Amino acid sequence: MTDEHNPDGLASADLQALLRDAVAAHQAGRFDAAESLYARVLRTNPDHPDANHLYGLLVHQAGRAEQAASLIANAIANAPGVAAYHVSLANTFITLDRLDDAATASREAVNLDPNLPQAHLALGNVLTRQFELSEAASCYRRALEADPSLIDAHINLGNVLAAAGQYAEAAESYRNAISLDPDFTLAYYNLGNALKAQGLLDEAVESYRAVIAAHPDLDEAHLNLANALSDLGDLESAADAYRAVLRLKPDHAAANAHLGNILRDLNRSEEAIGCYREALRLDPRKALYHYSLGRMLRPRGETEEAMACYERAIELDPEFAAAYASRADALRGQGRLDAAVAGYREALEIDPDYTDARTNLGLTLQELGRIDEAAGEFEHIGGRIGRARVLECLFAGDRKAAFRDTLESVGSTDPCNLRVAAISSFAAHQWGDSDPYPFCRNPLEFVQMSDLRSVLAPFPGFVDELLEEIAAAPALWDPRGNATRGGFHTTGNLFDLETPRIGQLREAIIKRTESYRTHYAANGGAILSRWPRQPTLYGWHVKLLESGYMEPHIHTSGWVSGVIYLRMPHSLQADEGAITFSLHGYDYPVRNPDIPTVCHHPQEGDLVLFPSSLFHSTARFRAPEERHCIAFDLCP
Repeated sequence: MTDEHNPDGLASADLQALLRDAVAAHQAGRFDAAESLYARVLRTNPDHPDANHLYGLLVHQAGRAEQAASLIANAIANAPGVAAYHVSLANTFITLDRLDDAATASREAVNLDPNLPQAHLALGNVLTRQFELSEAASCYRRALEADPSLIDAHINLGNVLAAAGQYAEAAESYRNAISLDPDFTLAYYNLGNALKAQGLLDEAVESYRAVIAAHPDLDEAHLNLANALSDLGDLESAADAYRAVLRLKPDHAAANAHLGNILRDLNRSEEAIGCYREALRLDPRKALYHYSLGRMLRPRGETEEAMACYERAIELDPEFAAAYASRADALRGQGRLDAAVAGYREALEIDPDYTDARTNLGLTLQELGRIDEAAGEFEHIGGRIGRARVLECLFAGDRKAAFRDTLESVGSTDPCNLRVAAISSFAAHQWGDSDPYPFCRNPLEFVQMSDLRSVLAPFPGFVDELLEEIAAAPALWDPRGNATRGGFHTTGNLFDLETPRIGQLREAIIKRTESYRTHYAANGGAILSRWPRQPTLYGWHVKLLESGYMEPHIHTSGWVSGVIYLRMPHSLQADEGAITFSLHGYDYPVRNPDIPTVCHHPQEGDLVLFPSSLFHSTARFRAPEERHCIAFDLCP
């Protein structure tokens, strides 16, 4: 017999059995069966607290949050003292973005049971959504005090710490989660992000690779791996990772653009341009992509299209200072100097601290003969580079008296500015004066050649092993902003490699630099009197191929620089492959063409040491062989 309140005619014991069957189906993932059983229980007893609560959890899982909130609220109405019900209601309100209601429900759960970890977890989740990160972190910590095995609390604590910029602490939280569940992919992913934010790129790469091993189709993991590899300077691996993103998601505009940046840095301009064009096809309203394409086109002589790219970037983003500056660069390249000046000033109105734009404005004003204005721009830049630029500008304008006054002031406050030392030596020669700047007054006299073959004997075998060790270091072809042309140049400090032959070479170089210091001690100058107390050795490998050469340059971050020659082409003619030292560089205007030089034709095993302020270059060679050397700076 049935009645309207018990249409199925179930006894109490049968009702509990039905509820147990519903829970079993729910836990087994048989959601349709579970829903049917929960509904039968509630038809018999609409106010059954557990049935309302569990049915609410089920429909919440199914994405029906409004219905879930109604069911769980009914459970609370019939059993208001159960903290877990309030936690579930809070979680449902979070889904519905009813954060004030969620906060109320989770706080009630905490009040009812201060030792319930899920109550603190729920309140922490609400506070995170409300950007109350410090309070949220406190809630997660209280949850973990109650239950240290609560993985969600470890993860969410890590997330709020990372959002607050506390990346080391965030990483520790993610590691705690991983210790509880070594297969928890999200923890590895977030750990990688926290490590990358700390600059711990090698460790970040390991974390991202752990994610990819478990979920090879996760495009965001490939993207973050690519970004970390790019920051490490491992450009080829970064390019592979960006390509992995694009295999998974071909319409990923940002990945196309990032790949374009890598290919640009690898000097593979045609491929880079293709990537930027694809990024623009996918997202034509992205100003950055137009700008990036323009920067690739202009060096190829495609100035008009490059200008159109800059114009479009500015149209899309009128506050894009770099686009104004690049357009000004193009105008300057066309000889439209007044228009270029206006363009640089537009960029500086947007970003007054844009050093490259201010530098190029100064150089353009210098070309126009507006020396005082140019010097004013370089003075505005300030710092060591700004002081050197002012002197170069005054020399270009033949302002000898102003040059001398400025140099005297710089010499008294900044006596070891290597770029100032370079222009001072050249100007003194050109004007027929003595060099008043104290760093190194006669730098060509400080060029020293010696031989390391006997120290590193047997030298051919040493070189073979050394080059094997160097093969592990990432290298770039004709890196941008570098003097290498027609060759590869390693990135990072070669002497950071903890390998036997690198260590042996490091020791030999340090001994020779100490001998160099002793040898020139009587010559004076700040290069010796202010010799760095704890110098750092920074080195890189250069491999030039046929027709390779090095443009004239100085090493402004060094003190004493050097080169050891490992392998030389054997069929060189005249000065091919020679290293030449000169006072002239940086396109200084020449008044007296009789500029002194020192030229050395290196042999394998030769070591050349010289002041870092001295311009040096390597002559092009035509032999179909490789030329290997390691260059280095002894840095203060």
